[in-house]
Amino acid sequence: MNSRSVSFVDRLELEFTGNHFSHALTLGDVDGDGLNEFIIGNVEGQLSVFKGNTSGKPWRSATGLGSITCVTTGDLFNTGKVQLICINAMGMCYIFSLYRSSKSRTGSAVEPVHTQELPPNIKVMIIASIAPDNKEELFVGHTDRYIGVYRWTNDFNRLELRHRLTLERQIGSLSVTMTSDGRSQLLVSQVGGTYVPLEYVENVEDLFPSISSSSMLSDNSTKDIQDSSDTGRGDKENYINMSLENEPEEKRRASDSVSLKQNKTPKVSRHSSTGDVLETKIRRNSSRSSFKGSESLLSRYRLHVNGIVGIAQRNSPSSVTEAVGDLTSKSDLFDEEQKHSNIVALCTLGGCIRFMKDEKKIWEHQVDHNLFAISKLDVTNDGQDEIIVCSWNGVTYILDHSRNVVRYKFEDNVCAFCAGMFGFTSEHNKPVLIYSTFFNKIYVYHNITLSSIPPSNLTLQLSRKAIVPEEIGRTLQSMSDEDKRRLIQGLLYNTQDISTIISYFKNQ
Repeated sequence: MNSRSVSFVDRLELEFTGNHFSHALTLGDVDGDGLNEFIIGNVEGQLSVFKGNTSGKPWRSATGLGSITCVTTGDLFNTGKVQLICINAMGMCYIFSLYRSSKSRTGSAVEPVHTQELPPNIKVMIIASIAPDNKEELFVGHTDRYIGVYRWTNDFNRLELRHRLTLERQIGSLSVTMTSDGRSQLLVSQVGGTYVPLEYVENVEDLFPSISSSSMLSDNSTKDIQDSSDTGRGDKENYINMSLENEPEEKRRASDSVSLKQNKTPKVSRHSSTGDVLETKIRRNSSRSSFKGSESLLSRYRLHVNGIVGIAQRNSPSSVTEAVGDLTSKSDLFDEEQKHSNIVALCTLGGCIRFMKDEKKIWEHQVDHNLFAISKLDVTNDGQDEIIVCSWNGVTYILDHSRNVVRYKFEDNVCAFCAGMFGFTSEHNKPVLIYSTFFNKIYVYHNITLSSIPPSNLTLQLSRKAIVPEEIGRTLQSMSDEDKRRLIQGLLYNTQDISTIISYFKNQ
């Protein structure tokens, strides 16, 4: 493990005021121009979309949306176009379509194309495709510890609840990964540096055996997940309360005039002795044909919980955890025959960073800061995602897959952080770090590309290139004063990296 510190200077300041939640900001291409925008919403109900121009003013904005808790982008309508979705604390879901709206003047207000009331207390969401029919779905995580899965239905022009899974512990974040054999999974981070993978499996009876009252979870029977084995897999029945149940009938706006009661009838399956809801299926009107193929396929599958992955930290078993999956890698850890690496990175509020592959811990790194956000981003342009974590006091760590660390200290305390690709006007997407402070300031650091994560050693690099110090000495003696000045300037101010210097000496 190698560690070093860096300084980032080039940044863009954005105009945005108001407090906001840590999951109420994201990056995504919402207008289809190939350049990602930055989206953020605050607790006063203001939603702003920023492009990468030097003005720092919002490109689009919306108001009156309530206390926004989370924001995301994705092809929720499954039409090949990206939508912008935000949800407030009361469960109101607002869907915006900004596709090809670049001709409108900067700063113009936008209105949602669809509004729907969902259950309240949603803290995090993601649009992902893990279903067997490859359709995008909306996954939401509640502070009430359950996951809701919604899909857009063209029949009713609304979001329809597909699944509801209740977990025993608090939800931190949602992410997506691919298993080594190519199956898509949803990762739900859990406290203590653990996560739960969810995936669709075939609808066979032995997946849901008869559940007795003793196997259902209660506050007095829950076992600590520290008892799980080193392989990372815990006991599903002792950890997760699996329940599939239909939401109560949701309130609808005047625009949602279709009566669903005429087109669906809930069929509830209950336990014979306890009466607990085990499953709810929805019968749909057979005359509806647009979903016929998809419904026929999905009827053979259900969302399945594979069990807890990881071992909780002994010093902080209830520490809030964030996770990110599907990291690309070129490391020797992975076989060339594998199509997917199944890499997951986690960070905890207790300062623990974990790197896992195929549900097994590869390494763990402990820091002395409270980590609250994690992202993946290729900051070295080598095709491999680095892990980026941020603490409340602004300390940021960039780690590669070999546990080499780059440390950057942001100047202020941070209330929200994200990293990704951001599109700058008339250019291309660039890797950025975005910090939102507690003092109505948002900073976008855009010149963050690094030549490598571990420290570069000039002597070692030159030896690999078969350049010996004697040759360097002879070259320096023959250099003019102007060439020496340029070389020194490049070494001091990083305008020339080591590879450029090596090329210079080899050409002499």
